[in-house]
Amino acid sequence: MNNKIELARTLARTLHTPETWAHVERVAVKVKAMDGELYSHVEYINARGEWFPLNLVAYLHDLVEDTPVTLDTIENLFGRTVREAVDGITRRTNETYAEYIRRTMTNPISHAVKIADVGDHLNQENTIPSASLLPRYWRAWKTLHEKDVA
Repeated sequence: MNNKIELARTLARTLHTPETWAHVERVAVKVKAMDGELYSHVEYINARGEWFPLNLVAYLHDLVEDTPVTLDTIENLFGRTVREAVDGITRRTNETYAEYIRRTMTNPISHAVKIADVGDHLNQENTIPSASLLPRYWRAWKTLHEKDVA
């Protein structure tokens, strides 16, 4: 599994701009800290009984939106479970941000990574492209912490 994490990290570092890479790296660090602590209920056991580290998806979470990498490529390199989690955190062009946030909550891995992602945006002012996005991130943060998905 460590080889897959290193591959995901290398892909993200190579394909993202330096600014986006810095954000992705912070999200991966936050997600790794979440494993076994606040979000231990999200530790994912796949069909083969292997523990699924959330930080793998954290490294991959923006690749499909921001680079030429496709979900098929993600599946070929990392398997179906990873594809589904990355798909769960990839925004569709036809959905509102609120719809997107709700959809991330339907996959426990996507949900946990999105919490770390939005949390990083809220804690790192330099990652927010515009002050107008701040209310959107606070609404997302609140939604992501709701107990029930509508």
